[in-house]
Amino acid sequence: MGIITKLSWRSLRTERGRTLMTIGAMTIAATLMVASLVGLRSLQTTLYHLELSNTGGMVANFPAGPASTVKRLAANPAFVKTLRYQVNGKTIVAGKTYTKITASLPTTSLAMRDRKQLKPLLYSGRLPRHADEVLVSAELISKKRQVGQRLPITIAGRTAHYRIVGTVSPYSQTYFPTTGVVRLVPQLTGNQALAVLTKSPVNLRHRLGALAAANGLNPKQVTYNTLALSVMGEANQSRSVRTILAVLVIILAIIGAVSLTLIYTSINLSVKAHRQHYGLLRSLGTTPKQLRHLVYWQGVTLAVPALVLGGVLGIGGLSLTFHLLNRMMHRSELPLSLVLTVDWLPLVIAAAFLLLVTLLAAARPAFRASRVTPIAAIRALEPKPKLAKRKLKSTWLMKHIKQPLLLLAAKFSRRQAGRGTMLVTLTITVMLFVGLTGFVGNIWRNFAAPENADIIAEITGQGDQTQAAKRLLHQTEGIKSGLVVQTADLVINGSGPNDGEVVKVAVVGDRVAQGTFAGRPTLLNTKTQVGTGSQARERWFIKVKSGQRLTLLSGQASARKAGQRIRVEVKPLATQAQFKLFETYGYPLLILSATDYHRWQKTLAVAPGDLRTTLMAKLARPSAHTALVQAIKTRFGKVQVTDIVADNQQAAAVTTAVKVGAYGFITLIALVSLATVINHTFANLLEQRRGLAMLQSIGTTPKQLVLMQTAQYGQLFVQGWLLGSALGIGLAWLLYQAMSIGAVGVHLIWPLPQIAVVALALAVIGLVFGAVTWRMLAKQDIDQLIRAE
Repeated sequence: MGIITKLSWRSLRTERGRTLMTIGAMTIAATLMVASLVGLRSLQTTLYHLELSNTGGMVANFPAGPASTVKRLAANPAFVKTLRYQVNGKTIVAGKTYTKITASLPTTSLAMRDRKQLKPLLYSGRLPRHADEVLVSAELISKKRQVGQRLPITIAGRTAHYRIVGTVSPYSQTYFPTTGVVRLVPQLTGNQALAVLTKSPVNLRHRLGALAAANGLNPKQVTYNTLALSVMGEANQSRSVRTILAVLVIILAIIGAVSLTLIYTSINLSVKAHRQHYGLLRSLGTTPKQLRHLVYWQGVTLAVPALVLGGVLGIGGLSLTFHLLNRMMHRSELPLSLVLTVDWLPLVIAAAFLLLVTLLAAARPAFRASRVTPIAAIRALEPKPKLAKRKLKSTWLMKHIKQPLLLLAAKFSRRQAGRGTMLVTLTITVMLFVGLTGFVGNIWRNFAAPENADIIAEITGQGDQTQAAKRLLHQTEGIKSGLVVQTADLVINGSGPNDGEVVKVAVVGDRVAQGTFAGRPTLLNTKTQVGTGSQARERWFIKVKSGQRLTLLSGQASARKAGQRIRVEVKPLATQAQFKLFETYGYPLLILSATDYHRWQKTLAVAPGDLRTTLMAKLARPSAHTALVQAIKTRFGKVQVTDIVADNQQAAAVTTAVKVGAYGFITLIALVSLATVINHTFANLLEQRRGLAMLQSIGTTPKQLVLMQTAQYGQLFVQGWLLGSALGIGLAWLLYQAMSIGAVGVHLIWPLPQIAVVALALAVIGLVFGAVTWRMLAKQDIDQLIRAE
């Protein structure tokens, strides 16, 4: 062990309080680094798995090949999960050979052992249990083809009878087609395709391309989940890697700036406290270079335990946060699960970056230590700072303070060295925390209107299903309110300001039309926002007054047709409780009685197939949405269902994850900056021990001194809190105005909870400072401190 190492260990052991303070500062910085980098990696992994769910949990797909080749590929240890399937064309389902979204019907065959992998794709009904049971695309369901029926299906030229036991969505994002028939067979024979999930996405395209070529398959025909790979930087190598590196550099730059300030403050205060010690070492023959190495060595030595503690706190905090968030998401049926990913890369980057920041932070203090001359260090302590004349003058507050100790505290606070730096640091810290968290809370919030419908189903091609839909709502539990009417899309045909505007027509019974609207055609108008920024305002969607005529025409009809002129009464949709659920669409609603509609149907050019049964439901509890959607699909089969609850849950999941990540990062940044102020505060307390001992020697009690010190730094905390809170509110307002683009009816949420949190944190710091001061005053040796030079 060299002389520099021995001196470092001895210095660290003898100054345990200052050593622990420096380790604590470095631990906060290390926690910020580890939590940010591991959190970023975990976010990558979470989004990666979220994108994989869009392709059935598979990341790549090999083209069809011989069964022996596919079997050999599936046995590769690099794959976590595989799925083999076959696709046959020229399928005929009871005379049907195509749908409106596909030119021909394919049949996808899977092995019976892979039955469970079809469960996420099930749209209605159940999974097949036998070889003569199939799933069909929801587009194929009609009066002639219903779930439960046994129908002739021709697959690859062979016709057999199969029972339809369920449906799949033709829009399912999987590697095999779901636009026709999906069946299970005991064993696949012939050419097969293979979908895979790999253990690692690293260099995936190269690895799978080489694997395909080695097995006689065309590497260019291997398809990938590009969105999932782009999240991990593996899709478009140059672009995605540059994006991830840019995010990483920005985060490290922010972390480095605040960490550098904190660690520099800690090391600099330690060097100032050891000024006489360095002078004595110089008098004994220590060179400036050795002193610089001594400071560097002490910084690196303290960084090692700080990195370990920071890693434990960072990963532990993330683990607890992810656990609580996942529980909340599970209870709320949010379709997102945060995955904590701890691998070597973020930890190595955090360790290397902390050591680099420590060495940079120690550079200037090390230079100062090497410049200390023996005589200057031995004769006196650090030279006293020069005070400006204005700091020697009494302020208005000092002139009105009658209590001597409080007056002394005010003078100490005004004349304290570095007070301006501490006040600016504290003010900026509070401003950034209040402003940025307030901005995030305003931008990332749920704007869903509570009066909107939760479930909307549009039943087409099955005639008038209003009575069946009403019975379904009546029989289903958890329904708060519901509405079932026949609807179609109309457009206004004319040369006025309303030309081309969309209007939904709702056909109601004559009794409802007479009782609610006096039998008159009534336009329930809505408002829309026009303009942006300061020019944003709301106006009525349709510019019309009661008694005026509108020329209406089906949205599916040719614009050359004349349409039907209808005199309408106009009312706000928001005032009609019975039809308020239609606000979900945002379009005006035209109420027509069944008699009027049938009288004008021909001139409106609404084809029988264009009129659909619309079911809208408001749920008493959101958890009932799954049962209602399933009941609608089971009863009506081919139906377009909009599950707004599920959409809101997905939006809430993303919002929650982003807010937690943003709040956590901002809070850690604020804590690092706040730790700099705390470090200064407690370091100044240690430097004032001799002066406090002199006050004790003339009869001042520890209680009075604690009050004086608390008042001195309490004034600093209150000033920083007030200035930072005011600036933070302004920052939140400016950012919100810049990002909200003047949205009408969306108001700024003032960050009052954040201001209260900062006040509570500063109060806790003040109490801890008072307790530490009391303990120090109770145990210090007054005689020794007064005699010491």
